[in-house]
Amino acid sequence: MLRTDEVLSAKPLGEDGFSTGSSKVVIYTSEGCPWCARTKQYLKSKGVSFKEINVSKNPAAIQDMIRVSGQTGTPVTVIKGQAVVGFDTARLDALLG
Repeated sequence: MLRTDEVLSAKPLGEDGFSTGSSKVVIYTSEGCPWCARTKQYLKSKGVSFKEINVSKNPAAIQDMIRVSGQTGTPVTVIKGQAVVGFDTARLDALLG
């Protein structure tokens, strides 16, 4: 399970291969979530690599997602320590720079 401090820490591109710029991009998703699929598709279209954490398959990650975002719904995308709840292209673009 990915710890919250790992999600929130800004680190250079590492062996994990899901960093962009100086920060990791993590997306919390759930099964059958159309906004999760759209968010992933949008990030891919921008050439952004990310780590996906499916909370349907990893219920323990729900607590991490809630700590990061204060929300129980998906998607939650974490960029540069900032949580984007839902499919918000303007906010995603602003954080991705």
